[in-house]
Amino acid sequence: MFVLSCTIILFNFFIESLTRLQLKHVAQLKEAIERECGVVSAHQVLLMSGGESLEPTARVCSYSAGTDTNPIYLFSKAAIESHLPPTPSIDYGSDVDLQNQIDASLAMPATYQTLIARAQLAQQCCGLAREQTRICERLVHDQHLQQQGWAAVVANLEDITQMFQSRADLLQQSFAVYLSERQRHMELLENFNADLGTLAKIPILPALRAQAEGLLSPDEQPSQPEKDTEGREKVLSLLRWISAKDNQSSLEQVAEQCSRGLEQFDERVMEALKAEVNAAIDSANKQDMKEIKGLGERLFALEQLMAQTKKLVQEQGELAQGFLQNQSRANNLGDASVLPDLCTSHRRQLLVMLQNHNKLRDIRRRCTKAKEELSVNIYHRLKWIMYVENKMMEVDGKLVMYHESLKRLRRHLEVLQQIHLAPQMYMNAVAEVVRRRTFSQAFLVWASNLACQLLTVHSEELARRREFQSKFDGHFLNTLFPGLEDTPPPFATQAPSVFDNGLPKLTAEDMESLRSQLPDLALTISSPDLNSITQFFLSKSLTSTDENNKEKDGASMRVDAAAKEQERARAPMLFDRGGFESETDTEEFEKIGQGATDSKPESFDGAKQTRQKQLEENLGNTREEVERLRSMMKAMKAVVHEALRSVRKELAVLRDRSSEGAAGLSKTTDQVREALSLYARECDRRLREREQELTVDHELEMADVKKMIENREEEICTLKRSVIEKESELAEHERLISTMRQKLESEQTEMRDLQTRLHQQLEEALEQARAEKESAVKNANDERFLEIASLTNSVTQCQKRIQELEKSLDTARSDQKRMVKEATEKLQMEYKSELQSIRSRFKLMTASSTMESSPSDSTDKIERPDFIELAGHVLSTASQDAMKQEKRSIEDERTDCVAKLVHDLRLATQVIEEKDREMEMFRRREVALTDECKRYKSTIRRLTESENFKGEPGLHKESSDEQLEMSQSSLEEVAKNLETEKDLEVEVSESKKVRLEASDDEPSCLARRLEMLENENKRLSAELQSLRESKESAEAKIEALEADKVRLEIELVKERPRNFAAPDSSSSSECREKDMNASVAVVSESSARRDAATSPKPQRRCGCTTCLTHVQKKMQKTATKLVEMGHITATSCDPGDNVLMFWDPTHGTYTLYQESTTLYFLNTDSSSELDLGSNPDETKNTQSIVEVVDKQYCHARKSENRYRVRRGTKFYRVVVKPVSNSAAMLASVQQE
Repeated sequence: MFVLSCTIILFNFFIESLTRLQLKHVAQLKEAIERECGVVSAHQVLLMSGGESLEPTARVCSYSAGTDTNPIYLFSKAAIESHLPPTPSIDYGSDVDLQNQIDASLAMPATYQTLIARAQLAQQCCGLAREQTRICERLVHDQHLQQQGWAAVVANLEDITQMFQSRADLLQQSFAVYLSERQRHMELLENFNADLGTLAKIPILPALRAQAEGLLSPDEQPSQPEKDTEGREKVLSLLRWISAKDNQSSLEQVAEQCSRGLEQFDERVMEALKAEVNAAIDSANKQDMKEIKGLGERLFALEQLMAQTKKLVQEQGELAQGFLQNQSRANNLGDASVLPDLCTSHRRQLLVMLQNHNKLRDIRRRCTKAKEELSVNIYHRLKWIMYVENKMMEVDGKLVMYHESLKRLRRHLEVLQQIHLAPQMYMNAVAEVVRRRTFSQAFLVWASNLACQLLTVHSEELARRREFQSKFDGHFLNTLFPGLEDTPPPFATQAPSVFDNGLPKLTAEDMESLRSQLPDLALTISSPDLNSITQFFLSKSLTSTDENNKEKDGASMRVDAAAKEQERARAPMLFDRGGFESETDTEEFEKIGQGATDSKPESFDGAKQTRQKQLEENLGNTREEVERLRSMMKAMKAVVHEALRSVRKELAVLRDRSSEGAAGLSKTTDQVREALSLYARECDRRLREREQELTVDHELEMADVKKMIENREEEICTLKRSVIEKESELAEHERLISTMRQKLESEQTEMRDLQTRLHQQLEEALEQARAEKESAVKNANDERFLEIASLTNSVTQCQKRIQELEKSLDTARSDQKRMVKEATEKLQMEYKSELQSIRSRFKLMTASSTMESSPSDSTDKIERPDFIELAGHVLSTASQDAMKQEKRSIEDERTDCVAKLVHDLRLATQVIEEKDREMEMFRRREVALTDECKRYKSTIRRLTESENFKGEPGLHKESSDEQLEMSQSSLEEVAKNLETEKDLEVEVSESKKVRLEASDDEPSCLARRLEMLENENKRLSAELQSLRESKESAEAKIEALEADKVRLEIELVKERPRNFAAPDSSSSSECREKDMNASVAVVSESSARRDAATSPKPQRRCGCTTCLTHVQKKMQKTATKLVEMGHITATSCDPGDNVLMFWDPTHGTYTLYQESTTLYFLNTDSSSELDLGSNPDETKNTQSIVEVVDKQYCHARKSENRYRVRRGTKFYRVVVKPVSNSAAMLASVQQE
């Protein structure tokens, strides 16, 4: 099974005979795919897992792919290059709406036929559920295959990038080697004309001229008279000889090409090429385009949907089976009374099945939508892949072109190098030829003489041994002398063969003539010492001649001594021959002569008579010896004649060989001439081929240029179409923004209504509490007056009143608990309802923004790919930045609102906890008050019984009144503490203090106690008022956030036309950039938008006070008043806004007051217009109200800069102009 993907459409491709295609080539597989799927073979790209591409010439079986687990992915280049995404191949199946059928079935009467019809309908629902599940599984499986196919594409891109990187590295290494030798090549090119002049001065020697012209071989070179004749002819220079082979104009062309090449290929070319390579590699390494964010979560969610689908199918099957069982049971019973109950049950089950069927349809729709979205996403990413690969191919073509040009330049530089070294090599070659000829001649003479001498010695030794052996063989003494049959081996008995006969016949006179003609070159070249070579072999020859003469003298002396010894003593004895040695026993033959010379005096020691007698006796022996020598001479004559005949035969053979050699030499000459003609024709052919190659290269380059122009025109058309599409998308976004603005207005209206209702409820609650408080105080006062009157009448009535007060205290305690509980529950319900309403509104806002940004119903989102940045087009970048800014603004607003809600909920929880603590404190205070009441009763009783008070009824009455007032105040304090936040320890300490004072002076203590309780009541009222104000301030913050949200949307709409005017404004900003110091750099419009989008959003003053400087904190009060009066704005700094400017000593410059973490500094160009100095002490204007004209987004490039900010800090530099009534505004604020 082969899994194919036409761009991003994945489907299964079955082949009847897979084994047949397994043995075929990949090209045949592509043809089969073309017949089956309609994708042209030329547009097919086959990939396997891991990114490996299938080569057309390889066999299918050579790849371990084509199975379920390792499929083959097909991509259509034509579909990718199309401007519209291709339609995904989705099996939608049959989408049947069962609503009408079920409604009709539900309306049927309770009969058996109704049971049958409903059972059939249930079976149909079950079958449709299985069909829907099959389609959903196929869609999810296709998306899994799409993910694997995209992974294969990314792996292939990484492989291509790695190969491209390796080729670029090789070229860079080669270029680096070339650059290291470039200076030497430049010097070589500068000396080219001087080298040609030197070559023109060097003559071709007569002995070399014939061979150089290809007319004569070295053996047929002319003799000396012919050399003299040629010397008188025109001298052939080395330059002319080179020009004859390759004319001088071609040498000049080579030099010119080298000059152009050296000028062209320099460091700048390398840097530009490296920049292009790095740009291509960087564009291919974009991780956000390679990785589809959220795809894994999307597929996991789809798998969960599939699990839910299986449960629904199982439920549908069970319900359908229940219908069949009920039908069969009713058929078996035959009782019509059970039909109404069955039909009622079937109605409920059909409604459940209809609901399950709708869920399955919704799941299938979501799966289909998910596949369509993933298909479009991968389509855009594949277009990016093709763009990156085309860019790498373009740069790779440049790499190949530069590599070939560099190789051609190196060959030309090698030619120049050889021309530069030609004079030196020529002189060295002449000297080497002369040295070799001298050496070979001397060596051959010496070796021939040595061979003749050694051959004579060797032959004589062999003859002597044979002669002795012929006599000694067969004798019985032969066994005493073993080894006499050995013979000396031949050594250097043959002359060496002739060598160096192919060298030109150059002599020392030729070398000296070159030295005389070229004295400059002669000084730089060392000549060989020919005399040392000749003297060496001459000394060897003289030594061998002396040794031969000595050997001859020694031999003659040995013959005479042997003859005389034979005459003197016939019997040979071994010890008498002690002075004689064998000729081969020693290296010198003089020893034999010395032995004979030493024996002569011993022969003539006798008398003259004895000597004469011996001579006479020896005369006969001498004659015999002469005869023997004569016979030996005859034998030698025969041997010489035989040798002469053999020598003549050898001479005849040599003559035949020489004639054959002459014939072979003439044949060789003909072959050489033929080879020269062939070489000339080959050179002409190569020249024509080179011309054709250059012509074809030029035509190919022209075709490439034309193709590039066509591609550029096509890109321009594509960009125009994309601009039109972006404009339409921009209009659509504006429409969406207007819709969102309307929704926000409606939500703001609802929020205002809710706030109004909350205010009303709060006012009603406060009014009710105030009324209850007043009524309670009034009732307490009335009761207090009644109690005072009753106390004046009788102490008994006072005691009864005290009991009534205790009962009322219990009632008040229960009322307090009830009121606290009701208030707590009411507050909790209000907070819960408010939180729930705000959450619901935010859910609606989030859902609406999600539906507008992505029509998919899936909960998981796939990051939509950014549009491909073609040629860095400004319009595309601006549109994308605007979309990002809009999404980011909405997201930040939502985050801020959620954070505020969480904060408010936390505050409510804290308030509830504080209320609980207050309740515990109230319980403790109740116990304390009970004790105080008991103490008061005892005091009253003591005062009643006292006799001192009998005489002073007025004082008794006054003290009783004070005690009653104190008890009434205690009750009021318990009621008022429901709204206090006083700490328990303070209250306990105060009560202890009161009790201590009461023990000392009870009347004065009661008065102070009453005054303290009144002050406490006032304080609690003030705290309640502060709580109300804090709530109102929180509501004001919410309203301010809503206003900020609307303002951000308005700024977003304003920024869009500015984005399109970015190129025009960049030219004007360049003039301002010249005034900047090197420490500060102005950020471009696009990057400013990006940085502003990613920078923290402006926050309220309460959230960013921690990051304000000391001076800004001082200016906060003034700025707040100015903002309230409407003179300035502190939340925006756009052209036309009035802002507060003040001197900031921390940064050493004037700063604009803004409620933002981003710094706004005054542009120095505005200082002259505002009449400001660099030091605030020099001018009176330390603060002023100005109007914003323009602003620039900058960042600090160095750690030490004019604004005293850290390196990398980004800020705004604002151009302003003065406001006419600035001083009056500031004066009015300062007076207030």
